[in-house]
Amino acid sequence: VSLLFARLTFRQISRVVRENRDQLGCVSKTGCLSDGKASCFSRIVCAVGLQILSDLMKASWTFAVATDVSTNDFGNSHLDVQVRFLGIEIGDKLLSFHLLAIPLFNKLHSGASLFNFFATVSNALCVDWKVKVVGSSTDGAPNMMGCNVGFTAQFAAVASGGAFYQIWCLAHQLDLIIKASLHALTD
Repeated sequence: VSLLFARLTFRQISRVVRENRDQLGCVSKTGCLSDGKASCFSRIVCAVGLQILSDLMKASWTFAVATDVSTNDFGNSHLDVQVRFLGIEIGDKLLSFHLLAIPLFNKLHSGASLFNFFATVSNALCVDWKVKVVGSSTDGAPNMMGCNVGFTAQFAAVASGGAFYQIWCLAHQLDLIIKASLHALTD
């Protein structure tokens, strides 16, 4: 799991485990970890994580969602969705977990397509998410905050639990201000 977290590929994980096994002289105690086995372990880790999130979402009386679509320096974009809720016990702290952090490849970045993708995953994890969700925080991009077909507008349209709060993330607002200030200074 720690090697997956370090962003190693399945092939790299297999090689690191093999090299460590050989260097430590524990060949007889450990078997071979192939690329396929590393892939299976990653699927198991993802499945266990999603099951835990599903159980927490079902047990929670309400939660909020934070979403961000980012593009790195190489032009690769990804969707990042976090779910935030209070712990199950009274007095528990606010919990925040990554629900999704996946590459979008060549998929559309429209608010509708992003929402449909999110809704599909949410329906699988917590059937009554539309009743439990109380808000959405996004990065303020037009496809996220658009009043007609934006991600949050579609979110608000299906949320049936009462009040729904739409928030333009303060960190993203601050980031835009700093970028504009730096550009003004360099000009």
